[in-house]
Amino acid sequence: MLSIQIRDVKEFMNHLLLEDTFHPFYLWEASIKTAVTCHIDGHLNSDFFNSDELELLPNKEYISWAKIKPQIFSMIKGHKTPLSMKLILMLSDSNIDNLLVKYNLPLSRENINGLFFNIHYDHNVLLCTTGVSYRTFTMDKRLETAFDENMLAYLRHYKITYEDQK
Repeated sequence: MLSIQIRDVKEFMNHLLLEDTFHPFYLWEASIKTAVTCHIDGHLNSDFFNSDELELLPNKEYISWAKIKPQIFSMIKGHKTPLSMKLILMLSDSNIDNLLVKYNLPLSRENINGLFFNIHYDHNVLLCTTGVSYRTFTMDKRLETAFDENMLAYLRHYKITYEDQK
């Protein structure tokens, strides 16, 4: 599991809320504490969509970060920063498949619940962790290592600076 502190919170938030940096992810869950605390479950309510809209969705279970990002941004924009914020992003299925191929991992997509990037902001400190959830038990930690390496490379690609928290 990766645990890092983001050095430039404002720059990271620009990537998160204004740019498409995190569009390869779905929202699993969010909790934002401002004047009130808002909790968002990233599971889609399929009844909200008509059949044509449902067909266009890349994932029928979770909302993409790209779709929910404007609503999250509208909750936190203003003169005051949130007291705290916790976001759990889940890597998209196609990107999980790409990771399995890139690292030649002997896992099938059906055995993986998700690869998660957790963002926790509290008192001007922004911490990020990673996590992998499996549907079956395995002692093999290569997927965790590959995901951690990929996330660090991803952050470096976007020039997001961080400190290791180990």
